[in-house]
Amino acid sequence: MFHVCPGGGCANTVTLSGVTIRNGSVTGSGGGIFNVAGTTIVKGSIISANTVTDYGGGIYNFDTLYVLNGSTVSDNTATIYGGGIYNKATLNVQNGSTVSANTATLHGGGINNKNGTATVKGSTVSANTADVGGGIYNETGTATMKCSTVSANTAGNGGGIYNWGEGTLNVQNDSTIGGAGVGNTAYNDGGGIYTYDGTTTVTSSRILNNTATTNGGGVFNNWDSAGATSVTGSFIVGNSATSFFNNQPAQQIATCNWWGAATGPNTPGADTVGGNVDTSGHLTEPILDCGFYVYLPLVLK
Repeated sequence: MFHVCPGGGCANTVTLSGVTIRNGSVTGSGGGIFNVAGTTIVKGSIISANTVTDYGGGIYNFDTLYVLNGSTVSDNTATIYGGGIYNKATLNVQNGSTVSANTATLHGGGINNKNGTATVKGSTVSANTADVGGGIYNETGTATMKCSTVSANTAGNGGGIYNWGEGTLNVQNDSTIGGAGVGNTAYNDGGGIYTYDGTTTVTSSRILNNTATTNGGGVFNNWDSAGATSVTGSFIVGNSATSFFNNQPAQQIATCNWWGAATGPNTPGADTVGGNVDTSGHLTEPILDCGFYVYLPLVLK
């Protein structure tokens, strides 16, 4: 385990470049990296096959941590939270990095963001598993996806992402939740995204081919606040089990989207909607100006 600690001659900024941290086993947290005070930069490195009894199988972060330049956090295991990464401060995963095939028994198979700020930019979170939030679990923090993919993750609820505890989730800038043949899966609700006691905003992105056994193959809202879940100017296509499902009385937003058919949602060939959801202004073709310019270079066959 690599440990960045306060005082005692520890550096304020540590850079790990081209290294492999593998097969760590810790009773506690942070099987590969334990960053508690300072900035750790992981460049072009591999954090793999580490195991903890508590939080952060691959990485535990309590300050500032960058995972970038094609780094990989994979095949790590946490008995409780954050199979790949557990973040309580500032986390940046970017520049073609991957968080994949990690496992948490409870929350956040890939990333667990607890009271922190997590940004995934130009990277992939895939094939992770947990009871809740297979790819990403965001609790009372802010999680932002930019030009990134969350795919092939599995959980009981929130196969791709689970957002709760007054958390803020932003999916934007041509990001994809799911994908062709690699959708996320929930054994209960919210195959792509599950929102409970939080705010989820998806813009100019794709929610594709996700699956839920019960409801909300693409999106499931379970928070009774108007607009708690908002998906606009995006593709919502190929999701199962009522693609966008609102489980609460307050109206949710799904305007100006492409649903897979020119006739809009709940029509032949299109994804379906359940509950109180505003689907006005649906796109009649995959690329259309709907009060703003939407560019999503996706070929649907």
